[in-house]
Amino acid sequence: MAATTIYLPPQAMDHLFERNKDQPEAWLTTATNLKKAADILFAECPEGWTLDGEPINPDKLFVLAPASMLYGFALENAVKGFVIEKCGSFDKAMNANEKAWKGHHLQSLAQATGLSLTQEQSRLLASVEALICWAGRYPVAMKWEKFTLNSQLNADNNTPPILLDKVEREILEPFYTTLINTLHANFLTRPSITAS
Repeated sequence: MAATTIYLPPQAMDHLFERNKDQPEAWLTTATNLKKAADILFAECPEGWTLDGEPINPDKLFVLAPASMLYGFALENAVKGFVIEKCGSFDKAMNANEKAWKGHHLQSLAQATGLSLTQEQSRLLASVEALICWAGRYPVAMKWEKFTLNSQLNADNNTPPILLDKVEREILEPFYTTLINTLHANFLTRPSITAS
């Protein structure tokens, strides 16, 4: 079956862009899709290590970095959707947090939500930032000073970013769930949007 290309006139594309950028539920949908994709990859990577510190199935570890990156992108979309909801629009949210917004600074964006973070979650967000920016998709950071992190959870200082195994995901999950549940609840209580 051949792929079908849908042509939309420029005015329709403008409308679609403007509508979706300001809709927290669009960010929620993207977060959910990315998280589902990450979960599929995580399921392919068995957790666990032998007594001498070697992975149980080293041939399947290759999926852990991209799965961690997708989880990070899901978290970033949920956080940005939450901040858009809080600020009232994409532009207001971005202008209030411009450096963090454009630089994937997840720690700063998470603070902009106003939700409380545990110390463990805050430290893990530094690793997630690095996973989004480079560690989930490149062998090294674009600059040496970004290659290691000073303080990570469950890792030595000044080491490359850790990947998100089951323990780290369990620590981040309450924060992610709060973001998703709040966005979903707000979406359900928002007056329905009528087509214009």
